[in-house]
Amino acid sequence: MNRKLRFLGQIFRNLIYHKSLREIPLVGGTLTWREAALALEYFLSDGRLYKDEAIVRRFESEFAQAVGCQYAFAFGAGRVALYAILRALGIQKGDEVILSAFTCVVVPNAIIYTGARPVYVDVSPDTWCMDVSQVAAKITPRTKAIIAQHNFGSFCDMTRLDEIAHAHGIPIIEDCAHALGAWYQGKPAGSFGKAAYFTTEQSKLISTIMGGVATTNDPNIAFVLKTMQENAVLPSHGEIARLALKLLAQYILGNPWNYPWGKYIMGVLEYRLGLSTTVEEMQGLMPSRYLRKMSPLQAAIGLQQLKTLTQNLSRRREIATAYRQIAQKYGLQTNDLVVNSSEPTYIRYAFLVDDRNTWQNAFRAMGIELGEWFNAPIHPKGSSLNAVHYIPGQCPNAEYLAKHVVNLPTHPKVRDFDISKIDKLIGQLVYR
Repeated sequence: MNRKLRFLGQIFRNLIYHKSLREIPLVGGTLTWREAALALEYFLSDGRLYKDEAIVRRFESEFAQAVGCQYAFAFGAGRVALYAILRALGIQKGDEVILSAFTCVVVPNAIIYTGARPVYVDVSPDTWCMDVSQVAAKITPRTKAIIAQHNFGSFCDMTRLDEIAHAHGIPIIEDCAHALGAWYQGKPAGSFGKAAYFTTEQSKLISTIMGGVATTNDPNIAFVLKTMQENAVLPSHGEIARLALKLLAQYILGNPWNYPWGKYIMGVLEYRLGLSTTVEEMQGLMPSRYLRKMSPLQAAIGLQQLKTLTQNLSRRREIATAYRQIAQKYGLQTNDLVVNSSEPTYIRYAFLVDDRNTWQNAFRAMGIELGEWFNAPIHPKGSSLNAVHYIPGQCPNAEYLAKHVVNLPTHPKVRDFDISKIDKLIGQLVYR
């Protein structure tokens, strides 16, 4: 009872004393009433309207068209899509897969679940993506794939990486979790490797709350992906209902006008309805029902999100341009290097600070969440480094970034007057 009273008291104090009635969350910024209506319809029909997997096939077709590839297969999460790709490439026990640190624990986990071993390279201090100059030294006869992760929608030197991979006959897998709609030297993200995977989890460029898509132009890989998808489990009615409830909560409670009080309820719901990364995954363990499909409801939500993808990305780039000008004005270090004809997607706008806690507290007081992707070389903090074969100190650039990186929201619910407030606050923090 005391705990509930403290919780209600916290909400009340926030409503009475908060300086701003509008707060900008990091998550849920692409959701509209249309997606909320689909989630509500699921409850009103008791799920009957969303049993036809033809909706999933349509989503896959439109997603493939959006990213410029021939085949797309939807799964229950991006990490599951990566796991399916690794299996499709024949990765198995005793193999090695090269990837960069400064990543989420679910990425090396997918490698470990196949029986293979992750081999880490550091990130570049400029792009915060894989330092390609370190890759060749990590290749052994056991190396069977290289994962190129496009952090914050940016790119490593994909031309040089392709040369190295081609010389050794090793396939590249693109991690496009942050890069839906990004371009590099005239080619879209996802078109450089043998296969790629995208994420539609709640914090990504488009949201189906959870979900992911594996893409490829290789018919042999596509055949295996299709077989794995057919053998994957379909989310239960209860699991889908929890996802629908999370969507409704994010749309209603995560609205900037409701967020000053809604964030407390959302925090409780997040634990009750399921975390994006489970405790099991943080310990390197495969959760039950890991290999699962995307439900028709999620696919229907994804179709709605794809309709506004062009406007979504255009607005993010406008916001990023404004943030870039602020970063340049105050001398902030970013990875926003628009070079080599690259066009990032700016899932969030990231920069480095000396004291992350101070900055986060200041932004929180102003009503804007300041993110911390990634807060450990293997995110999130508290993940078992031993379980994922990461040795502390082996990737110093990634470890430095993990202590100092922060990121600002770029979703369409960010307004110009929010950016003006951010500009003023950053000036105060830089010159304090």
